[in-house]
Amino acid sequence: MKTTALYQTLMATLRPVYDETEARSIALLVLEKCFGIRQTDVYMDKDTAFPTNKVTDFQNICSRLSHGEPVQHIIGTADFGGISFMVNADVLIPRPETLTVIEQAMPLIEKVEHPGILDVGTGSGCLAVTIQHRLRNKADVTAWDISAGALQVARKNAENNGVTVRFLQVDVLEACKNSQSERYHVILSNPPYIRQSEKTAMHRNVLDFEPHLALFVSDEQPLVFYHALAMQGKNSLVRGGSIVCEINEFLHDETADLFQNYGYHCRKILDEMGKNRVIVATLPDEG
Repeated sequence: MKTTALYQTLMATLRPVYDETEARSIALLVLEKCFGIRQTDVYMDKDTAFPTNKVTDFQNICSRLSHGEPVQHIIGTADFGGISFMVNADVLIPRPETLTVIEQAMPLIEKVEHPGILDVGTGSGCLAVTIQHRLRNKADVTAWDISAGALQVARKNAENNGVTVRFLQVDVLEACKNSQSERYHVILSNPPYIRQSEKTAMHRNVLDFEPHLALFVSDEQPLVFYHALAMQGKNSLVRGGSIVCEINEFLHDETADLFQNYGYHCRKILDEMGKNRVIVATLPDEG
């Protein structure tokens, strides 16, 4: 079978769901990851041996893609920050823009000889694992999530990437109300922040296949998790410590105001697309 025929079949499947550029990227990724067919093989229109079982696999993948299932679920992994993460329906697929959290956190963390780090709402573990991977296991990293399924995935990702992270099943909305003995230099988070009213603008591959628990908040309390993060920081950050969190770009002023009302100094950070993506909220260092 010609590789271009396989590619064109995938493109015909993907075009009703994605724009041309994204469809092309997904088609080439599927061919490489699932069938070992490289981009150069497609351009050279090579023949490829395709036994019956592979034909069946190819047809099943086309069907799943046509229904909007994310390609990361089909291949079972997503790349983030230069390392690979296992993903499934229990966790959000790591997005490139979330790397802005890592980029802002690293200079703060590297100032400390043995930093304590808390990742709130860890999901796949992409923040906690990537930070620990870059620090070569030299930090004390704790990661919380309310979902047992997400924690199972995160633990596997830590193991696969050779890092040590302490994973705990914790609801930050409850934990933030209590005083705690543990102290952290940096708290990381990509919490739920999409308002229910914003669902209409979202792609169905997110709405139908990714966990709503990790995505959505009510229109009435869109900043509920940022209140919890601010309280958690007051309870457990060292003086001069920081919260680095992803935010809803449409609520950046309101989110910054919230942290400032809790006594933090705030910086709003743009991502590579020029969108308000991250807030760095730092407690005053009282010496």
